[in-house]
Amino acid sequence: MNILIQGAGRGIGLALAHRAVAAGATQLFLTARQPETSPGFSDLPPGANIHWIPLDNLQPDSIEKAGAQLCQQIDRLDRVITCAGVLKDDSIKPEKRIADIDATALLQAFQVNATGPVLWQRRFGRYCAASIGCILPAFRRVSARSPTTGWAAGMPIGQARRHKIN
Repeated sequence: MNILIQGAGRGIGLALAHRAVAAGATQLFLTARQPETSPGFSDLPPGANIHWIPLDNLQPDSIEKAGAQLCQQIDRLDRVITCAGVLKDDSIKPEKRIADIDATALLQAFQVNATGPVLWQRRFGRYCAASIGCILPAFRRVSARSPTTGWAAGMPIGQARRHKIN
């Protein structure tokens, strides 16, 4: 079984990669912005059936290069999972109220959480087995009130949806 996991450098993507290895994936293709520096690269180093591909969802050229690298190695994927998502990093912080929203940070979060996976799907979707489909998460923001501070905080909630590629 050929499996591609986008965002396997850490977190949910890395956990899914470990599960794929345990389940006996024939070929496992894993992506991260900088694979060599990600925790996943040291946990699951490249080998005969594990392949790391650099991929940055904010860079359309990176998506195209990753697609070209993938199609040189296989002509079909049996499972495709994308795990891109950001809640916070050096420039993005979860806002506690509407006045705290930073337009630049909001745009970057939207690019990572929404635009990138759609562009990624457009490029990689053609490799999905038609009978299987691909899994693409849909992120949305919900508000939750902190019991300690009383502030509302935005949180992304991921929902995996199957998308059939014809």
